[in-house]
Amino acid sequence: MGPIAVLFRRHLRVFLRDRLMVVISVMTPFVLFVLFLVFFRDLMTDRIYETAVGLDRDRAVYMSDAWLFAGVVSLACFTSSLGMLASFVEDRVSHRFNEYLVSPVRRWHLAVSYVLSSFTVCVAVAWVALALAPLWTWLSDQPMMSGRQFLAALGGSALACLTFSAFNVCVVTCLSSQGSFSGYTIGLGVASGFLSFCYVPPQFLTESVNNVVSSLPFAHAAVLVRQPVMAPALDRLVEDLPDPGPRASVRQLLMNHTAIQIEVDGQTLGTGTIVAILFGLAVVLMGLASYRMNRVIR
Repeated sequence: MGPIAVLFRRHLRVFLRDRLMVVISVMTPFVLFVLFLVFFRDLMTDRIYETAVGLDRDRAVYMSDAWLFAGVVSLACFTSSLGMLASFVEDRVSHRFNEYLVSPVRRWHLAVSYVLSSFTVCVAVAWVALALAPLWTWLSDQPMMSGRQFLAALGGSALACLTFSAFNVCVVTCLSSQGSFSGYTIGLGVASGFLSFCYVPPQFLTESVNNVVSSLPFAHAAVLVRQPVMAPALDRLVEDLPDPGPRASVRQLLMNHTAIQIEVDGQTLGTGTIVAILFGLAVVLMGLASYRMNRVIR
């Protein structure tokens, strides 16, 4: 573990020296939240309010805000690790990787160190964004997450960060220029929002498209964040509906419309299944990253 620890500290120091990149990585979730408030809040509130008769519009705003916060945290899990990985492309372009050819560092050490350092940056940004959710709900007098729900959101976002840090390391090993890295960063930022239902909720898409998107890990990761973040607002929204029958059906409809729960060919994906999928994918991607590192440094 010695070489991995040394490389891990080296990658973080390189990232922290680039102050502009650090600021951009931290500020991106806040910029996204402001844009979501401006362009999506009223639209989501209207769609939630129109879901069923008897819903309160003010409480629909609570759920809309929770959906926005969950989307911002999810997007941070997908893209925040890329700021740290800019150093990987720079090392490759400047041929700094040649130094590893005469060092005792194994290629898998390098791959694991990049995944861990990317994960550290990613989870720090995601958790900072997530920590602002209770502050926002308190200032807006909205229902807050319980301690258990907040811990579940922290755990879900951490698993998402690990999976997509490994994913991004695998992809970046295939990029050999700053231009291609910039293109990938932009492409991932746009695609991940659509593939996780963060830009367009399921109710606006066809069943076939929903099945495809719901089968991808982007949507799976977002579910782990949405479930605890949106649960208090959802409970408050439906609590005044008449008897348990209509209340349960409206609750289920809202969960499907806002991707708190996703289905593939009519089969609901439970939390345990999603956790197993993402963890397994993280292990596979880390192995693939190690293989790719052998191809890059030779």
